[in-house]
Amino acid sequence: MTIALLTPDAVQQFSDANGTPLAGGKLFCYAAGTTTKQAVYTDVSANTALPNPIVLNARGEVAASSNGTSCGLWLYPTSAYKFVLAPAGDSDPPSSPIWTVDNINSNQLPSGVQYGDFKNSAIGIEASGWRLCYGQTRPQTDPFWQYIIAQALQSSWKPGYNNLTNTYTMPDARDLVFAGLDNMGGTPKGLITQGVAGFNPAQLLNSGGDQNVAPHTIHTTVTITDNGHTHPYLTVGGAGSTVQGGVNQIYNAQTPATTTSATTGITATAASTDTATGAGANLQPTMMAAVLMYVGA
Repeated sequence: MTIALLTPDAVQQFSDANGTPLAGGKLFCYAAGTTTKQAVYTDVSANTALPNPIVLNARGEVAASSNGTSCGLWLYPTSAYKFVLAPAGDSDPPSSPIWTVDNINSNQLPSGVQYGDFKNSAIGIEASGWRLCYGQTRPQTDPFWQYIIAQALQSSWKPGYNNLTNTYTMPDARDLVFAGLDNMGGTPKGLITQGVAGFNPAQLLNSGGDQNVAPHTIHTTVTITDNGHTHPYLTVGGAGSTVQGGVNQIYNAQTPATTTSATTGITATAASTDTATGAGANLQPTMMAAVLMYVGA
């Protein structure tokens, strides 16, 4: 369900001091605080500028010409204006203005809200310029995108845009949590790094991560136990003799013996690959909410 908003004046009509429609009157449009003319437009696309000054038609309404059909008076979303109303036939710049109104702010943002702000919602309903963020495309006529153009930020808009279809892509916030941009001020903290995370934490709207634990190698030390063993050998003793076959044989006496028991003391390391299992094995405690971004339409 979308919450409706009260319409502003769809067509501007101007009158003289007597309340009579100011047919042929002139509306001069300047940048706020200056006498530098600033464009206003016939529709939301801001593709067609109105004449400046605007010569009001017979109804005293804004039109592309003095005998043209009435149209809206569209202002650039990030610009501030000064309007000067003058009678028909006045000079350019006007020498006898009827009135002057300065610092007309075309930015119709709700209090405390900026284009591109995010908010979480427990009900997930789009309303009053807030749109869900699931990677969908939106028309470039959205005030948010007009602001992006005015600030020359198109090339840095990570989700992308397409001038052939006059659309831009919304962020896709599904299943993601937010972290502060590492280089938004001061010295980067480096708690999230590209080498580990797999994405650049210094670029707005970059994302990455996975709930699964990466496979890792576990090293286990295994002790091999040797209960001990001995080796037999013969010791050589004193000389002796015997007669065999009429021949006197001389020999050294030999006594059997064994070595002292000993162990090898060998250890070994076994390596294996393990992956954690179970619900939320690598997931921080999380509550799901709808994520919306303010686009002004």
